[in-house]
Amino acid sequence: DCKCLSEEEVKKYKEEGLELERCKAEPCGYTETQEPKYCFRRPVEKCHFDYERNACVGICPEGEICHLNTIRRDPETGEVLYGECTCKAMEEKCPEKCECLTREEAVEKFKHPALCKREPCGREMSYLVAAPTQYKLKYCFREASVEECRYDPEKRECIGGCAGKGVCTKFEDAYGRYFCKCVLISEEEAVTVFRILPEYVEPFSCFPVRLIVRPKPGISGIIITEEFSKDLRYAGSKPSPDRREENKIKWLLRAKEGVKEQEIVYKLCVPATTAREYYFSGGWKIEGTSGRTEGDESIGILPSQENWPPCPVSDEELLKYVESWSRGELDDLSLLQVIESWASPVCGVFEVATEEG
Repeated sequence: DCKCLSEEEVKKYKEEGLELERCKAEPCGYTETQEPKYCFRRPVEKCHFDYERNACVGICPEGEICHLNTIRRDPETGEVLYGECTCKAMEEKCPEKCECLTREEAVEKFKHPALCKREPCGREMSYLVAAPTQYKLKYCFREASVEECRYDPEKRECIGGCAGKGVCTKFEDAYGRYFCKCVLISEEEAVTVFRILPEYVEPFSCFPVRLIVRPKPGISGIIITEEFSKDLRYAGSKPSPDRREENKIKWLLRAKEGVKEQEIVYKLCVPATTAREYYFSGGWKIEGTSGRTEGDESIGILPSQENWPPCPVSDEELLKYVESWSRGELDDLSLLQVIESWASPVCGVFEVATEEG
């Protein structure tokens, strides 16, 4: 997609580290001072695994997605040693007992909708007044079984179990929505660090990463390390990290009487243009030994609509989206994404205030 930009706008993109290439030689318009504007786009990258971002990135032909084929990790540190991604056709057929539905349709059809897979299975016209060519994406959903660990909105608690592989525990995402995950704490290791991620997040939104730390008695010092994709924006942590280098964070937990069980929560924000999935690695270290973080290792980015959120957004377009929201055609989170896009000085870059505690 090409956008008509002035020389000043192109400079702002480049200052944020976004490279652009011109689509054609002819001007597409003029500024108020009659300086020519030209059509620009981000350089097209073929589908590949980006080791800095820890994600599949790049462009695929229409109807295909950049899909992870193979990933190999270091058994000690969890770092990615090899990743392979290829373009894969969007499969319209869902696995057995799963149906291809929009999120809204899944909530209406199933009491406890569960994703069968993270890749979209189809799309349908959105019919938003503000975006007449917008498509809603469909995913494969099913009814969660009674045995599965999940959140029941009627009972407001976790139901189901973990088949002997942990305890079904309730958590909250950055937007006040509850979800449940199985948490397994090892009784053999000197320290267990267990990572909890939401099931999925939307582009241009934020999410918490939880680290449950449980040491054995008498351990006076532990270093916890987390590494995530450079695409994701760090937005604070409780407790504050003792060391941070771009996408790597470290905490030193210490206590004379021995470090107690505790929870570390740090927040990340997703850009507007994003990969389908992001990977995490981490570990712990005490005097004489170390280990890797257990639990969730990746998070799926599942947009509810194709090419969503829109970017850039003009004042007039914003008001149209607000009108669609007032009629119930747009949910609260989607409207917040549009507002963030409208408010951002650089298109697609999430401006976040860092929170430390």
